[in-house]
Amino acid sequence: EFGQECLPPSVSQLCPSPDGKTLYFIGESPDAPHGLYSWTVPPPDTTGASMGPAMAVLFASSMAKDFALDKNFMSIPSIEKFPTTFHDVAYGYYYAPTNPAFEGEEGEKPPLLVMTHGGPTACASTSMSLEKQYWTSRGFAVL
Repeated sequence: EFGQECLPPSVSQLCPSPDGKTLYFIGESPDAPHGLYSWTVPPPDTTGASMGPAMAVLFASSMAKDFALDKNFMSIPSIEKFPTTFHDVAYGYYYAPTNPAFEGEEGEKPPLLVMTHGGPTACASTSMSLEKQYWTSRGFAVL
């Protein structure tokens, strides 16, 4: 899909520039804090073909610049599908335990912390959650 290679996984609060050449938005991802981004749509080249999308540029973040998170401890969610009552299907974001210093016992599953929300489905997000990362870095899986 268009934009996956140049935009954060989640964008909101879209605001175009007056000239329509730049888009400003709040961007989020599972392993980086919320931030204010700008994205410039590249002009077509002289043959009329697009030069491809430019990378979005982060210019303000909700985290101090000198504060860094170790990516080795960041759990990136995967979409999981599981059966429910009446032959229906539900979906959830699964965060696996992630800590390079520890490994669970072979054949054992990690303890699972299930975090529910009241809905609607759009209320579920993969944006960075230090709460989820706290648990996954300590050996828990989070759904």
